[in-house]
Amino acid sequence: MDETIRREMLALLPRLRRFAYGLTGSTDEGDDLVQATCERAIDRIETWQPGTRLDSWMYRIARNIFLNWRRAGRVRAEYLQVLNPDGFGSVGFGSVDGARAMEAHLTLASVRQGIARLPEEQRAVLLLVCVEGLAYKEVSELLGLPIGTVTSRLARAPQPEGAGGRRGAGPARHAPPRHAPPRHAPPRHAPRGRDMTAPIEEERLVAYADGELDQAEAREVEALVAADPALAETVSALRADAATIRAAYQEPLREPVPERLVAALDAAFAARRAAPSQAPAQAYRRHPMVAAIAASIVAAVVGLSSAYYFAERGVEREIARLEAVRAADQRMIQAAVSLALETHVSGAPAEWYNPDSGSRGRVEPVRTFKISTGEWCREYVHALEFRGWRELRETRRAIACRGADGVWKTRLQLGEES
Repeated sequence: MDETIRREMLALLPRLRRFAYGLTGSTDEGDDLVQATCERAIDRIETWQPGTRLDSWMYRIARNIFLNWRRAGRVRAEYLQVLNPDGFGSVGFGSVDGARAMEAHLTLASVRQGIARLPEEQRAVLLLVCVEGLAYKEVSELLGLPIGTVTSRLARAPQPEGAGGRRGAGPARHAPPRHAPPRHAPPRHAPRGRDMTAPIEEERLVAYADGELDQAEAREVEALVAADPALAETVSALRADAATIRAAYQEPLREPVPERLVAALDAAFAARRAAPSQAPAQAYRRHPMVAAIAASIVAAVVGLSSAYYFAERGVEREIARLEAVRAADQRMIQAAVSLALETHVSGAPAEWYNPDSGSRGRVEPVRTFKISTGEWCREYVHALEFRGWRELRETRRAIACRGADGVWKTRLQLGEES
């Protein structure tokens, strides 16, 4: 059980770092927060309900620790200094020309700076929905807020600098452009049973843009949007802003997780395994003879098989290390694909490299097109070079499409060459 949870927590570390960075605005404080979160989660793992989302549970722990730190004065109540524009490091813009690369770099940095200035509750909501991809209901449960409050925080958050101008634009966040046509006339094909002349609520439009409405309500809003170019422009801007905010925090997914975080997580699990169980200790106090017999058996077993035990533990550690390295490779691949498809023009590759495994690769979008469902798709080439028991080079071609949630998902593998 512990080993399964350990692997899941290792896989969560890049996303947990991203969330912690968004909360603290600092890579150092963010990593400190991740370490404290892992240690507390492992210490209280019995309170986690198997079958529920481990990531949401750990996000809640991270935010609670962050709030405690802020109350104690460990972190600033408000961000008094401008964040490092480089964030987690430089982005691999590949062959994009310098001016365009710098513009994209500064845009993402401005988004991070704007989000860092938001009130903590609004910042947490925005990060969990737009960056981490949690549903409103999950965010509501995680933060202990009504769903209406979650939607309101998304609709009325101040404008993050660098975003397109809709997601977080303050009181006028969803106002149509200045010269947009008035919305007092109903569309020609208005659905029956609903007053199509009534203005659409800000919160409802946000929920539609985020894919949070039920099917029937989504169809009603879709009809309004189709009939009103100003609303359609606003929805497009909302979704574009969400994509920009998500792109601003992708760097932690591309970077190797710091060794100190992995070591801290392993140390916490080791301490948990070494800690005596409370229930057996109480039983032994009630029955001294049982304790004496158990101690003699343990001594005999350890005396006869200590060498074998330590050799076996060495093998287990090496297997765990290799699994962690392989998992890191996969995380970097996924992050590079997402980064390239979300932020790079065709012909501009995103590169990744894992120093622990020596593996590397480059993801290059080659064309962009729209399919009949309205989704945007991109064909890309991924050249990989794996190092392990043997060296392996291969090139993969695939097509990925961007869903309503803003996540790129590979739909078709076009071919693979070794």
